[in-house]
Amino acid sequence: MGCDIHLFVEVYRKRRWTVIGNPQQLNESENYENWLWSGRNYRLFAILADVRNYDGFEPIDYPRGLPKDVSPQIKRLAKGLAEDCHSHSWLNLKEFLDFDWDKSAGITTRYVSPEAAKLYAETGEKPTSSCLFTSDESWVSLSWELSYRQCCAGFLDEVLPELHVLGEPDQVRIVFWFDN
Repeated sequence: MGCDIHLFVEVYRKRRWTVIGNPQQLNESENYENWLWSGRNYRLFAILADVRNYDGFEPIDYPRGLPKDVSPQIKRLAKGLAEDCHSHSWLNLKEFLDFDWDKSAGITTRYVSPEAAKLYAETGEKPTSSCLFTSDESWVSLSWELSYRQCCAGFLDEVLPELHVLGEPDQVRIVFWFDN
């Protein structure tokens, strides 16, 4: 069974944390969850909070629980999902910016398409798509070195620019947890 992230964005304004909804759907008052990012990336989950850490990544931090000053909407949602969710945590933008994303995440071995394996052999270009298991017998087992940035490229490319425009790094955070 897969594990998914439930991710929310909060901004510190007027002496309190306020959850931010999807700016494209501002008329939908409860549209807070996963508007910024909703992918399933176990390497990212491991780096964010040591969840599904199959590769032994050093996490930014271990699950901290909900912030004591979490917005009322997120607190209510977390309480309603308490039995089905785990590893509640949060990170502010400053923590993302301070983290060394370019350090080595070690050698990974995954299955890749024959085309990706050929490209790697010819040019050294690392695969952008891979999997731990496949029933496709044409896929090839391949090993290569990864950086933390490469493990989380989609998340970093999509999320960090959006967070930057919301406020100062210590006044913008994501609050998240994972389902069973």
